[in-house]
Parts: sequence; structure tokens; C-alpha cells
Amino acid sequence: MSILGPALTNLYIAVGVVSRIPYARITRGTTLATRHVGYVLAARTIGCSSASRSA
Repeated sequence: MSILGPALTNLYIAVGVVSRIPYARITRGTTLATRHVGYVLAARTIGCSSASRSA
């Protein structure tokens, strides 16, 4: 808040930015764990590409 200033809108921005961090960590952890699940490894073995590579 000291960087943004004493306005209510700046408070909303600061709380929104800080509250996203736990959700991003959970999402990243779940994604990394899912990469090593059997059906994902089987799909890679038969030649399926990931969505990020095809974009």
C-alpha cells in the first residue's frame, strides 16, 4: 500500500495481487505432479504432443 498510495482502489489491487500467490503455487504443484501420471506418460509414448508446444 505504501507504494500505491492511500486509495481504496489501490487496496483492492494490492489484496488481489497478494491473494493470487497461493493459488498459483497449488496450480503449479498439481501440474507438475500430473506430468508423471501413467496416462500422460502413455500419451507421450504414442506421440501425442502437449498443448503448450502446439500453440
